[in-house]
Amino acid sequence: MSKVLWLTSWYPGRIDAYTGDYIERHARAASLENEITVLHIVKDKEHIFQEKKYVEFRQYKEGGEATIIYYQTPAYQISWLEKIHSTYLFLKYHRDYFRSYVRTKGMPSGIHVHIGLKAGMAALYLKFRYRINYVVSEHWSGLCPEAKPNFNDMSRVNRWLWKKVMKNASGYSAVSEYLAVAMQNRFHLQKVKVIPNVVDSGMFYPSPKIISRPRFIHISTIKNYQKNVREILEAAAIIVNRLPEFSLVIFGKPDESMENYVRFMNLGHVIEFKDMVPQEILRQHIQESIALILYSRFETFGCVIIEANACGKPVIVSDIPVFHENVKAGLTGAIVPLNNPWLLAEAIFAVANDKYLFDPELIHQWAVDHYSFEKVGKQFAEFYETHFSR
Repeated sequence: MSKVLWLTSWYPGRIDAYTGDYIERHARAASLENEITVLHIVKDKEHIFQEKKYVEFRQYKEGGEATIIYYQTPAYQISWLEKIHSTYLFLKYHRDYFRSYVRTKGMPSGIHVHIGLKAGMAALYLKFRYRINYVVSEHWSGLCPEAKPNFNDMSRVNRWLWKKVMKNASGYSAVSEYLAVAMQNRFHLQKVKVIPNVVDSGMFYPSPKIISRPRFIHISTIKNYQKNVREILEAAAIIVNRLPEFSLVIFGKPDESMENYVRFMNLGHVIEFKDMVPQEILRQHIQESIALILYSRFETFGCVIIEANACGKPVIVSDIPVFHENVKAGLTGAIVPLNNPWLLAEAIFAVANDKYLFDPELIHQWAVDHYSFEKVGKQFAEFYETHFSR
């Protein structure tokens, strides 16, 4: 068993309950086989907490734990002074926590960074100060060549820092083969291990409830270019004439252009927008739907796919490389050419009319066999055994 300290650039907390929630699930899965301690340090930009430093602690039933430190900086009239002070506090709190960790638990087997920037800066410091190795797991779609925004859109300093973090790591992992190849090309790496995202099958599972109408669901940060929600709405406008009872619930806050399009196409009775909700509520909505639609232009994985599959629901996805890794066409979902709302509408119609004959139990079992906590936890254990054995 390895004793690993995780340093995360993204992690769900009281400021943002959803960003990086898949990293938290990774931590829980890894805790089944290893002693995992997560540290996430984030700036409290809006001064949500009264204290200049506020600490949140979480204990997971799988055995791991997480500490989230929120910190504030004084107001500066010169922005670069504030950035310097913020970076100083960010590194200082990492150093102080690491010293406390060593005093109470001893030296960790290694450090695991999730998202190279900016937690990787702290890992770099700790490596050179205390001679401890670190590995990096990546999740960010911006490392992919077609992404918008892209790694190349970052400042020269941030690109240099990210490359420095990757160069000094002793191992690498990605959530998909597609992202692994993108990392290899971007940072000139030889080997990147694929450890997929994980689904909590105790949270997401099939329901015996019979769905009486063709209700579909989409879940994403819908306003960005990546998720391609506009073409989903165009497909809805096409399908509603063939499938009068069709409805689509979209989890995510729409922008003005989306709301205007829904009104212009008279889809108000078909499209329902909802805010992001806890997974318990999300599960209920998935269970009450026929299928999930995810028509992205690019992805590194797509966690909602395996959550829908764990509920026994098929998915309708765009024909991009990564979806060929985690969608088994004809078994767990349908793959549709990108940028073609007419073909997307055809796929929706086919699924609504049972033309694929999807088996909910087989779909659920596929998700459990490939993405359960136990399956992914063993992969983390093998990863640590390779890179942290002393």
